[in-house]
Amino acid sequence: MSGPHGPDAPGRPGQAEAAARALSFGTDAAGYDEARPSYPEALVDDLLAGAGAGPVLDVGCGTGKLARQLTARGASVLGVEADERMAAVARSHGIAVEVSRFEDFDPAGRRFALCTAAQAWHWVDPVAGPAKAATALVPGGQLALLWNLREQPDPAVTAAFDACYRQLAPELAGTTMVLGGPPEARGLEAHLDLVTASGSFVDGEVRRYRWQTRYDTAAWRALLSTQSDHRLLDPARRERLLDGAARVVDDLGGVLDIAYVTLALLARRRADEPAGAGASVGPDQQPAGGAG
Repeated sequence: MSGPHGPDAPGRPGQAEAAARALSFGTDAAGYDEARPSYPEALVDDLLAGAGAGPVLDVGCGTGKLARQLTARGASVLGVEADERMAAVARSHGIAVEVSRFEDFDPAGRRFALCTAAQAWHWVDPVAGPAKAATALVPGGQLALLWNLREQPDPAVTAAFDACYRQLAPELAGTTMVLGGPPEARGLEAHLDLVTASGSFVDGEVRRYRWQTRYDTAAWRALLSTQSDHRLLDPARRERLLDGAARVVDDLGGVLDIAYVTLALLARRRADEPAGAGASVGPDQQPAGGAG
């Protein structure tokens, strides 16, 4: 479950709204898969270097954007995804997925060297999430919480989009992540504080990977259509907003050069775990009924 270039919920929304937004992506899972970006190769390198050859658990894997990059490097990856529609797309790309909320996921004795959550941890309960990750990781295993975030855009570009949103969807103006802003303003690093405060993780670390990409009008419109706060608009209003945003891009010359930073919040499972923990196994060793 993911938000477009950045979290869809800078502060946690109410429970009902959060549930609706988290499950909104599956209404166009194929469009989500096509429009969403992948992750910087340097980040993938660093994650796998930290995991060694151990298996990977990808939380809220969505359509498998990160999981495919990991498996392309030879990693054994199991995805956990709450939305069957998103999971079906991930499976079509060869990713093993179990359909479950992460809080309800049963590791069933399996242990992983790396647990990732790309564009997804803001949907996970901040207390139950770290506890579940601790049960799934081997001692010393790494938890990696990742978000692609748009960096502060050019003021002229910001003003043009702000005018569009204030006219067509004023409730999103100044709040939707598509308008960008500094990552520290979104409170994401507090997730790392909660992980380390759980007592199960140490060596908390923040890393940033900067990169840039270009969108034409059609690609930008497609990207906006996958954002959860946009998807919950009345369909007619959403189409007017997407058309208006497309006109903004056209007026800016038909292309947007966007600077991003991928924020990586990292922590290690404590090595002094009590005896009796399950042995490390790969995602192909699933319990009966597990999605494969």
